[in-house]
Amino acid sequence: MPDTTYEEAKRCPKCDKPGRDTGATRRVRNGLLHTIECVNERCKWYKQPGWQVQVNHDGTIPQPTMDREKFFHKLPERSQESIDKQMQNILDQQL
Repeated sequence: MPDTTYEEAKRCPKCDKPGRDTGATRRVRNGLLHTIECVNERCKWYKQPGWQVQVNHDGTIPQPTMDREKFFHKLPERSQESIDKQMQNILDQQL
């Protein structure tokens, strides 16, 4: 009998053994967020703060978004001279 998606999501990312739902759930917009902990005594994640699994209202698990392209706002460009002046001001204030 194959695992359901929730059963797959409950598996420890380190040792791949089934984890235990701690009962700590939190409501999110699309469902509930369950906290899972590893019960394998030989695993590095044993009794550590676990991982979280989101379960939608219809019982499905959303697809992971870990490998999507990240978007970061571009930082303003600053010249080395302005950085040097700023650092000098900070050092002067400390004196």
